[in-house]
Amino acid sequence: MDQWTSLILTLVCAFVVGYLFTKLRIPGGMMLGGIVGAAALNLVTDQAYMPFAARFFAQSVAGGFLGAAINREKLKRLKDLILPLLLVIVSMYLCDIVVGFLIMHISPLDPTTSLASGIAGGINDVPLIAEELGADAGKVAVLQFVRLITGIAIIPFLIRFVDPKAATKAGQEMGTQGQRKSSKKQLGTQEVPMVEHLTSLAAAFAGGWIGKMIGIPGGTLLFSLVAVAALSLTTQKGRMRKEIKKAAQLFSGAYIGTLLSQKDVLELRFLLLPALVIIVVFIANCFLTSFLVRKVSPMEVKESMLATTCAGASEIALLSEDLNISQGYAADIMILHVFRVISVVSILPQVIPLLARWMG
Repeated sequence: MDQWTSLILTLVCAFVVGYLFTKLRIPGGMMLGGIVGAAALNLVTDQAYMPFAARFFAQSVAGGFLGAAINREKLKRLKDLILPLLLVIVSMYLCDIVVGFLIMHISPLDPTTSLASGIAGGINDVPLIAEELGADAGKVAVLQFVRLITGIAIIPFLIRFVDPKAATKAGQEMGTQGQRKSSKKQLGTQEVPMVEHLTSLAAAFAGGWIGKMIGIPGGTLLFSLVAVAALSLTTQKGRMRKEIKKAAQLFSGAYIGTLLSQKDVLELRFLLLPALVIIVVFIANCFLTSFLVRKVSPMEVKESMLATTCAGASEIALLSEDLNISQGYAADIMILHVFRVISVVSILPQVIPLLARWMG
């Protein structure tokens, strides 16, 4: 089987399973399905193939989406959220160190893989960064899925348990105003010319290429992020279509899936204890850090817990509605998570190699 045939077959298998997972509303469905589809093909035929360019594409787009989320309005609001943001960022860094240390001592995973498993970034970004750092990307992807489920299922359940009350009248009024603004923004996004999306995509690829040439860990994602953020702040025209993100998730999952072997599948049994460590550490962090956030901000229990959950920024928007969070607070929580993810995926890849050598 030639490379082109293998590539097409790999993408088809990855897309079919990814589409199925998405329809089943599995978190990170397109990427996780891509991993399962490509891995299944590789295990059965040993013919799965994805070029290195797939990783470059996925990381550039992921960085571009984070960069497009930065605008002048969020930067202005950020100055009022400095203390909560610092608490969230520092707590996530400490979680990564604690998770990495514990996993390394209760499982056969190496220090780099253990530390990468605890990065509270995006489920689509972290496995690619892990592979670039020399970690086992397949195992990191599995543990990242556990981390995501903790953030979007377990912690929201605990939030409803500890604070079952509905939003206050004041919060509901803020929500009404926020919904009006949100509707206008969404309407505006629908009318954005295609040229703006293409310009942002070009900026993401240019920044990603520079980051790759420099050669620092996570450089492709980091520099694509910076490039699109600069475009967004200077022209207010930074846009990335959701369809492009879905394609990046597919390529990312397919790439990781081709790295999985029969040996990796057999070793998945060693991930049960690491998965438990991730669940316990991130739940404990949510309770502790949310308590501190309430001391330095007007947030109540459910708002502060949502601000310190380990879910990604995109999932937070959906959780805010489910938990009856007012749009005023939801906007602040989104800002905290956007900048938290940016900080984590840009700084931790530079620190993890040093920590791994120290822990090893």
